[in-house]
Amino acid sequence: MRFLSKISGMEDDFKIYVDRLREGREELIDFTKDPTFIGIPEEFSEPVRISGVAYLANEHLIMRLNIETKAQFTCGICSEPSCVPIAIKEFYQTVELAKIPHSVFNFGDLVRDAILLHIPHTFECGGGNCPHREELSNYFIKK
Repeated sequence: MRFLSKISGMEDDFKIYVDRLREGREELIDFTKDPTFIGIPEEFSEPVRISGVAYLANEHLIMRLNIETKAQFTCGICSEPSCVPIAIKEFYQTVELAKIPHSVFNFGDLVRDAILLHIPHTFECGGGNCPHREELSNYFIKK
């Protein structure tokens, strides 16, 4: 039996109500969120798409999520701004039910942390082939 949840309220977007998952029910998660919850408005201005499922297994809440967004970063070669896609597929999280107060789990911080951990350390525009690389090659350290 599936319990379909079409989450729509701004404050309720990231809430999982554990009591709704009893008796083998699942909660389908599928929404798009304004990126302000990430806390870095300069880099993240594109909506964040979150989809997946939440269910109970023994005494744990299990979440399987797909998270997609885009961020604006500067190229490590030419310093021009460029859009970087961030896609996190099949992200799993388990939480002990005993650690969920009032049987309501807010996974907003979990999604935020996952996005921040997937930001590349360095970025090069042009899909890793900056068009300015050749003209700036004199400034690179040669190995």
